[in-house]
Amino acid sequence: MMSLRNAAGLLAVGIMMLAATPAQATFHFMQIEQVIGGVGGNTAAQAIQLRMRTGSQNFVSQGRIRAFDAAGANPVVIINFTSDVPNGALGDRVLVTTAAFNSLTIPVCVPNFTMTNPIPPSYLAAGSLTFESDTGIIYWRLSWGGAGYTGSNAGSATNDANGDFGPPFGAALPTAGVSALRFNGTASALSTTNLADYSITAGAAVVTNNARNSFTVTLGACCPAAGGCTEFQTAAACAAAGGVYQGNNTTCASAPCTPTTGACCLPNGSCLADQTAGTCDAAGGAFEGAGSLCGSVNCPVTTGACCAHNGTCAELTEAECMTSGGQFEGLASVCTPNPCPVVPVGACCTGDGNCHVDPADDCVLHGGFYFGDGTDCVTSTCRCLVGDTNCDGFVNNFDIDPFVFALLSAESPTPPADYALLVADAAECWAQRVCWADLNCDGAFNNFDIDPFVGCLVASPPPGQPCECAP
Repeated sequence: MMSLRNAAGLLAVGIMMLAATPAQATFHFMQIEQVIGGVGGNTAAQAIQLRMRTGSQNFVSQGRIRAFDAAGANPVVIINFTSDVPNGALGDRVLVTTAAFNSLTIPVCVPNFTMTNPIPPSYLAAGSLTFESDTGIIYWRLSWGGAGYTGSNAGSATNDANGDFGPPFGAALPTAGVSALRFNGTASALSTTNLADYSITAGAAVVTNNARNSFTVTLGACCPAAGGCTEFQTAAACAAAGGVYQGNNTTCASAPCTPTTGACCLPNGSCLADQTAGTCDAAGGAFEGAGSLCGSVNCPVTTGACCAHNGTCAELTEAECMTSGGQFEGLASVCTPNPCPVVPVGACCTGDGNCHVDPADDCVLHGGFYFGDGTDCVTSTCRCLVGDTNCDGFVNNFDIDPFVFALLSAESPTPPADYALLVADAAECWAQRVCWADLNCDGAFNNFDIDPFVGCLVASPPPGQPCECAP
């Protein structure tokens, strides 16, 4: 039978063992192993990974993570743990991520906790992160930003022999690519200094949750439809932009895009860079080929100033200018300042009975009758009936003498005197003589038109009607 003294001794040992258990089976032997401030420039995608320095440190419901600004002030609670994690062996992790981070890994990340209050963007260049108890005892501190961080580096001596985690890591938290700021020591290692203990991962960061599942941060190069190359894109974002995803963890250097754009030479000799064949054609240019550069192509000038009769100017090719009836001023000539004189135009009746608006000189050159500057073909109509030699609107015996006088001077640019005595508006009517006098339809006024004219008068057409052409 156990003596009262022995029973008291066993009870004391039991109480001491119970008192000792929380000191080991808790949460405070912990490293901040890895921090990601952003992925591909997206600072909403963050991750913090803790690692246990001994066993039985999985009772994290007693702890929290806080962030401080560059002066070590304005603390923000990143997460206050409200539950524990199941695995608590040496080296086991606790993974905390934002929701925006999870889709950027392969496979899709499954964290132990989701932070809804990430590290503020203004803290990412220089700041501090602490893993601490709910009562504020700092068990691990990670500071970054080099001389930009001027706050405290202090913590408890639980995980750092002298309780001083400084000086801080010398650069900002990684945000632009796929890297993480990672602790270089072993799972059981104490902190020495943040500057000595941490480095940015050379490749894509790998995070691990408490279930010991790992997730690789995965972005890649994207070849947009418009050309060029964009790095740090998700496959989904690249496809949404109409691009071609080059694969996980690729860069523009490791997986260059086949050029789809090039230089585009415009008719005025200028060059547009980064154009597709379609956009170049729409701009009226000549595509120099995919991958071509404006600095290495020679764009010839194929246009010049084209002067219209009304004095307006347009920069066209010579063929375009001629087609429009303009005057081409030469290759590389320009419209500023305007080199085009204003040339008066008016209605011109040519020998075929048609009316055109032309300069006076052009009208005379083509054997037409010019009505005057500013006239038009609406108010100045050309009158012509085949056989109506005096332009009175009827084919009859009154056309005989004008026909004879006209035939004797058919080549004269002005009406002969005898003709002018017989015909009202003689100059206008004379300008149309090929129209009313070409009775045999050969395009000329000569002796071969006499017989058809006589035949027309023998059987005169109805009033207001022309003779029929008699070849």
